[in-house]
Amino acid sequence: EQSSYPTSYINTTSASATRVADACSKTGISSLIGQTEGTLFVEVTKESATTGERYLALGDGTTANRIILIGGSGTSIRCFISTSAATQADFSAGDMVGRHKVALAYKANDVVMYIDGVQVGTDTSATIPAVGNFYVGSQEASGITDRLNGGVNQALLFKTRLTNAQLAELTTL
Repeated sequence: EQSSYPTSYINTTSASATRVADACSKTGISSLIGQTEGTLFVEVTKESATTGERYLALGDGTTANRIILIGGSGTSIRCFISTSAATQADFSAGDMVGRHKVALAYKANDVVMYIDGVQVGTDTSATIPAVGNFYVGSQEASGITDRLNGGVNQALLFKTRLTNAQLAELTTL
């Protein structure tokens, strides 16, 4: 091991191997995802100024319908919701290198993002897309190749939109 902490074992025989990007997904689970409301929560360590790194995403396998928490431009953390390829909500907070707790709650005309106990964005005119796939560390839509850069320490998906008080409590460091 060359880093300061051990990684999981990669079984090799005589040739070296490179670890692929960490990502997981579950498709076809629309019954487990809040279709009209819900909350995404992630505790993440953002290690650098990398744009487009994926933390959590809900989608339908395309870029037209998705709800995502990503690394934005520079050192920001961003949430983005699109329905039928039209942006419904898009906000971010900058200077986010380090460990943070982030929540995105969504419901028709009621979207809010909290980071570290503070509300950083709200939208009162959003339409929520129908989604059936859940992604951690990626979004497997055509043309999307960005991956996790940093670490997801915890990820949660709620079928309901948590209250603002619950979001503040959930995301407080």
